[in-house]
Amino acid sequence: MSTVMRSLRTLSVGLVTVGGLLAANLSSADVRNPTIGPLIFEENFDSFNPSHWNVVTGDGCQFGPDLCGWGNQELQWYGENNLSIESIPGDSGNRALVITAKRENVEGRAFTSGKVDSQGLFAIHYGMIEVRMRIPNLNTGLWPAAWMLGTSTASWPAKGEIDMMEMGHKASYRQGADINTFVGANAIFYADEACVPENPTCAASTAWGADNHHISASSMADRFVTYRTYWSDQQLRFTVADNGVEYDLYDNPIDFNDQMTEFQQPFYLLLNMAVGGNFTDAANNSQVTVPMPAKMYVDYIRVYQIDGLGEVLTGNPTPPESGTFGVFTDITPTSNKLQAGVSSDIYNWNQSSVEGGNLPPAEGDEVIAWRYTAPGQWFGGGVQSRQPRDMSQFDQGYLSFRVKIPADIGFKVGIADTYTNVSWIDFPANESRYGLVRNGEWSRVSIPIEELRGEFIALQSMQGMFYFANSDQGLPNRTFEFALDDIVWEGGGDSAPQDSDGDGVLDSDDLCPNTPPDTQVDAQGCPLPQTDLLTIQAEDYSAFFDTTAGNTGGAYRNDNVDIEATQDTDGGFNVGWTAAGEWLEYNVYLNAGEYSLSSRVASQAGNAVYSILVNEQWIGSNSVNFTGGWQVYETQSLGRFTVNDGQHRIRVKVEGGEFNVNWLKVDRVMHGDADQDGVPDHLDQCPNTPPNSAVDNQGCPLVADVYGALRQGNQLVFYVNQSSWATVHYRINEGAQQNLSMTATNGRNEYSLLGLNAGDRVTYRFTYWDDSLPGAIDSPWNEATY
Repeated sequence: MSTVMRSLRTLSVGLVTVGGLLAANLSSADVRNPTIGPLIFEENFDSFNPSHWNVVTGDGCQFGPDLCGWGNQELQWYGENNLSIESIPGDSGNRALVITAKRENVEGRAFTSGKVDSQGLFAIHYGMIEVRMRIPNLNTGLWPAAWMLGTSTASWPAKGEIDMMEMGHKASYRQGADINTFVGANAIFYADEACVPENPTCAASTAWGADNHHISASSMADRFVTYRTYWSDQQLRFTVADNGVEYDLYDNPIDFNDQMTEFQQPFYLLLNMAVGGNFTDAANNSQVTVPMPAKMYVDYIRVYQIDGLGEVLTGNPTPPESGTFGVFTDITPTSNKLQAGVSSDIYNWNQSSVEGGNLPPAEGDEVIAWRYTAPGQWFGGGVQSRQPRDMSQFDQGYLSFRVKIPADIGFKVGIADTYTNVSWIDFPANESRYGLVRNGEWSRVSIPIEELRGEFIALQSMQGMFYFANSDQGLPNRTFEFALDDIVWEGGGDSAPQDSDGDGVLDSDDLCPNTPPDTQVDAQGCPLPQTDLLTIQAEDYSAFFDTTAGNTGGAYRNDNVDIEATQDTDGGFNVGWTAAGEWLEYNVYLNAGEYSLSSRVASQAGNAVYSILVNEQWIGSNSVNFTGGWQVYETQSLGRFTVNDGQHRIRVKVEGGEFNVNWLKVDRVMHGDADQDGVPDHLDQCPNTPPNSAVDNQGCPLVADVYGALRQGNQLVFYVNQSSWATVHYRINEGAQQNLSMTATNGRNEYSLLGLNAGDRVTYRFTYWDDSLPGAIDSPWNEATY
C-alpha cells in the first residue's frame, strides 16, 4: 500500500532495467529452504501496546495537497475510534487487533477506518515475518494491507516498501478471480529508469510483469489466513498459508540487485484497511458497495530469525555521534562518517539549473563539483543521511566545510531534522563570514551549530547533514562552477568508548583484546578460568552490611567490615567481630551444574549461627560452637545448589553470635551416567534406558506423538518432536494467553510449566516448523487437567 511522496532526485543514479528488476544475484541465504531460528518478536494484541504502535489519524491532507487521500485517492478518514482489541469470534480467550471500516461522515470524508504503524517504536531488519489475519467481505471498496516501509530518511520510494499482503484489487487486475480469493504482494524501490512522465515518483515495482498473487480455492473472507515474508540480505519471498498449505505469491523469490539497497535497511510495520482509492474499483463514494461496519482482525505478528539473520530494533537504533563526524570527506580523521550511496545520498534539487562540474577536490579523491548553467534560476542540494543521526553532542560544536565559489555568488548553508524543520545561514555575495575568504579559491568555513540550528532543529534526530543553496539575497545572473569538499561536524566531545571484541570490557582496559565471542571474561577482559573448585576468601567480598563503624581488626580494607590477619592455612585474612544482621556478599562466575558449598570458621565464644544464600535463595544454616579458640578453625559443609552458566551471588548472613570466617569453597559435584543417555544418574527418572534411545530431560524415552503435554512430578511438560523450533500458546483456567518459545535439543522442543494446582485446566496449542512442507504449522487447541 503505497503512500506517494515526491522523491528528491540525485545528481547521478546508476541505471536499472525496469523489465529486469528481478535480475539474478548470488544470495547468502536461500529463502526457499530457510533455517528458521528463534522467535525474536511477538505481538498477540491481548491489549493495545502504545510502546509498539502509533495510531495514525487523518486523510493525508495534513502532509500536503499531494498526499490528500494518502496519495492513492483513498476515501476514508483514519480515526482512533476505528481501532479496538476484541475477542475473536469462535476462539475463546483469544483476542485480536480489530480495524473497523464505517460509513460515517468525518472531516468531509464519507467513511472512516483504522491504521497503526510502528514508526519510531520498533523496526525489523531481516527475518521471517508472520501475520495471521482475517479480512471481511471486500466487495466493493475495501483495501486491507499488512506492509512495511523503510526507516530511511529518504522519501518514498527511495526508502523502500514491502507489501506483505494486500487485497481488494480492481477487477481488471484480478482477471476474473473473485475479490475475496485474490491476494497479492509487492516490493517497491526507486529506479532511475522508472522515471517517465506517467511515473514522476520513479517508483519501480517488482510486481511489474510478474505473477505476484495467490488465488484461493475458496473465499478468504471471515476466516484466518497466515501470511509469511521471508527476508534475507539478498532475497524476499512472500507466501500465504491457506487451509494448511503454504503457497508462494511470486513464482520465484525476489533477488536484490545493486539498485535495491533499500531492502538491506530496517523497515517498520503498518496495518490498515483503506476504503476506495485507485487500487480498487471504488474511485468515488457512490462506488463503495461493501456492507459496513466491516471488521479486519489481526491475531498476531511474529518475527523469527532466518538463516542466522534477523533483529528487531526498538526506538532510535542510532547511538549519539561524537568526536568528529564526516558528512563528505576522504582524509580528515573521523569517529564515524557517511558513505555516499551507502549511508547517505547527495541530492541536486534542481537539475534544470545545475549539472556535474569539473573542479578538482580540495582533499582526497572525491569532490561535489557542480556547474550552474541557468542564470535567473534557483539552485540547491546537499547530503542527506539515509538513517536518522543523533547529533545532540555537537550542540557546542561546528559544521565545517571547504567551498570554492566565485566571490560575487551568494549562497546559504542549512541542516534539517527528521521533523521537517530546516534552518539556514546566509552568505551574501562578496561578504565573508565564519572564516570564508572571498577570493574564488578553496576556503574553510566553520559555523557554530548553536547558531546554525536556530530555534527548532532537533539535533537528536537529524537527516539533512549539509544543505547548500542560492542566497536569499537574489539569484545568480551568470553561469559559474562551484565545489564542496571535506564536510564534517566537529566538537562532539570525546569519541564513544570502544569495545572491539564485544566482551563488555572497553578497549582501554582490555588486556585480552581478541577474546572469542560469548566468552565469559574477568574485569581485564581475559577469559575466566574453567574450574570445578573455587575458593572465595572471606575478605574479598563485593558487598556488605556491618552494624559497627570502622574496621576493628584494622587489616586489608578501610571500610566497616572487621578484618584481621589469620593464623589458619589457605588464607591471609579472616573476617570477625560478627553481629546479628550483618552480611557479606560475593560475586562469582560458575559454569552450569550442581555445586557443594563449605566454609572455614572458628569461634571462642560459641553459640553463633549463620546462613548461606545463593542468588537470594536460602541454601542452609549452620551453628558455630566453641572450636578451641578464635584462630582454631574447622570446615563445615553447607549443602548443595544448582545454577546455570553465569555470574552468581553468594551471601553469608550472620543470624547471631560471634565467629570468624576465613573462606568459602564451591566444589562442583560430578555425577555418573550409568545408562549413557546424557542425563546424570541423580536426575534420571528412567535409569535403565536402552542404548541409543532418544530421551527427555528426565532420562525417559521420548514419546512418538508429534506434540503434547506430559505431567512429570510437579510440572506439566509441553513437547514438540522432530521440529527445529516451536512455540507453545497456553491459558490456565481461561486466563490470559501466554506465548513462549520452547527449548530445542536434537529436534525435541520442551517447555516446563510450574506452579500449577490440582484441578487446574490448561488449554494449549503449538506453532512449529515442519520441514516436510516446508513451513510453520499451528496445531489445534488441546486441553489438560493437572
